[in-house]
Amino acid sequence: MRELPRAGGGPEQIPPRSKKCFYQRAGNEPAVDLKGELFRIAGVDLTDVPGISAITAHTIIMEVGPDISRFRSASAFASWLGLCPEKRVSGGKTTR
Repeated sequence: MRELPRAGGGPEQIPPRSKKCFYQRAGNEPAVDLKGELFRIAGVDLTDVPGISAITAHTIIMEVGPDISRFRSASAFASWLGLCPEKRVSGGKTTR
């Protein structure tokens, strides 16, 4: 992760969370400052998204890379992640 470049145009410090997180469990975060490194690489706080922990954000960054501009839209990225159900049409009926 140290070899990945810093995101351009981003602030130096992680901004305060924009939303309260009631469901986040304590003790599951790594001992290193993973959140700070992810912020340095991505330029945004990915853990501010509800349901995204530092480990999940790390996995996404390591699988996709720091540049997600190859995806034409957010729905294309969600489809690549497998979050969108696939529609199958058989006999005129749509199934999942």
